[in-house]
Order: sequence, then structure tokens, then C-alpha cells
Amino acid sequence: MSLIARLRRGRGAAPGADRSVEAWLHHLHRGEAAPANHADDPARTRLPLEAHKVRLRDLRRAAAPPTLGREGFALVRHRSGVRDFDDLEEVQSVYLPEMERLLAALTGAPRAFALDRPILRAETHARPGGPGILAEGTARVVHTDYTPASVRGAAAAAAQRHGAGVPAGARIAAFTLWRVLSPPPQDRPLALCDLRSVRAEDLVVGRSYGNAGSPGYEGEFHLLRHRRRHRWGWFPDLDEGEVVVFRQHNSAITGPSACPHSAFADPRCPADAPPRRSLELRAFVIGG
Repeated sequence: MSLIARLRRGRGAAPGADRSVEAWLHHLHRGEAAPANHADDPARTRLPLEAHKVRLRDLRRAAAPPTLGREGFALVRHRSGVRDFDDLEEVQSVYLPEMERLLAALTGAPRAFALDRPILRAETHARPGGPGILAEGTARVVHTDYTPASVRGAAAAAAQRHGAGVPAGARIAAFTLWRVLSPPPQDRPLALCDLRSVRAEDLVVGRSYGNAGSPGYEGEFHLLRHRRRHRWGWFPDLDEGEVVVFRQHNSAITGPSACPHSAFADPRCPADAPPRRSLELRAFVIGG
């Protein structure tokens, strides 16, 4: 079995009858055309949302495991050598190179470039990250993190860590590598939308001002309008030895190329389950 085939084999139930769950996801309110998130001044934030109950498939039981090239996301096995994910120095020295190698293997690229500040996602009642770790709440709105206008600056920042750049006209593919740090079951799993069910008119550009790591930051993201044709799924009962990888942009693709995603409350999760903690890392493949 090839390295990539081994990476793509997640643990879990064998394929079979589709199990699913109905849950609420928060989409951009119909009619809104200029959403904006002001991390430094929440009073100025404009993110009018509307909740829709959607059906999410158990992706572990999919007859054909999802792939980055088809649905826009995949589940892979990966055991990290990091001992303390709250230690920023260890995460940067050990985890970032691990994830860069993993993404290069999955995409077939000669190398990948990760941003130097992973984001710890946790509920407000969960243990926060250690010094230097960017700790934010779980994102409970359907979104993507980049637009074609904002991805190049992020890719350039990631490449700069290695003394590289982004040549004019270079193809850029962006990905998120997402790992849970809390034991299963997760009370706030990650919902993923099959890219094949998304159209350009479903996405609305939003502006982002400031974040925990860069108060002066300005960027763009996408929010998603609800459509019945959207196909949703999630990987239940993740453990620390698994990584969900999903695409955030691909400049070689015409049309939507970023996988909409959101945390959601799993209605089947026991009330006493530990709050979900996860670490997400954004990384890029830069081509000629």
C-alpha cells in the first residue's frame, strides 16, 4: 500500500447504511450583501445569520472515502510527535514541519508552507491555550477562511518562513489541517460541505478586521447562503491520531474551490461529554 493510501485510511466503521444526524447550522441571512467581522471592535461586527436544520452524513460510513480532489476534504491517520499542544515553541518546531510533510504527501507537491500560528479552538468553558497560542472559540457560522483576493498574502507569509516567495502568477492551493485534542465524542464537531454542491452565487464576501495575533489585520472570507442542494457531512468520534484536511482555495479551479465548514452542536452527544478542543493549521502549496 502506498504512503498516500495509508495516510488516507481513517479508522472507523466499515462502509454501510448511511447514518446521519439533523443539526442546526448558521448561514448568512438572506439579503445581506456586506458582512463584516471586527475582532477588535465587536460592536461594529455585522454578521446577520439565520439557522437552518440540515442533515449531515456520517462520513466514516461513506461507501467511498471523501477526497481532497472530489469533495474537498479527507480524513487521514497521523500520529504527531508533539507532547504538549499548549507549548507554542514545540508546536512550531515539531508540528508545523509534520503538517507540511503530510500536506506535501497528500497533494504530491514537493513542499508545503504552513502559517506559523496554529489556532486552538475551544468552547469558553474549556481549558485555554498556553502562552503564545492563539485561542479562539469554536466557529459556529458556515464560512470559508479565504477569498481569491486574500489568499495570496497568507501564502506569502507562510512561504516567508522558509525564505521563499510567491512568484507572480503562481498557482496557490490553501488547506486547513484540523486535529481534535479532546477525547471522543465531540460536542461541537466540524461540519463539512461537499464542494460539488456549492455554486458561486451561494458565497458572499465578508471583510475581517483584526484578530488575536494581528490587531491590524484586514482580510476577506466567505459566508454561505443556505441552499437545499448543499450536501453536508462530518467525521464523528475523532481522536488525536486523526487529521481532517480540507481545501480552502485553489487558484487553478474556476468556480468555488473552498470547502464551507462550521462547528455544530451534535444533538446525540451526551451532556457530560468533555468540551471539544482542537488545533487548526493553515498551509499552502505554491506552484508555477
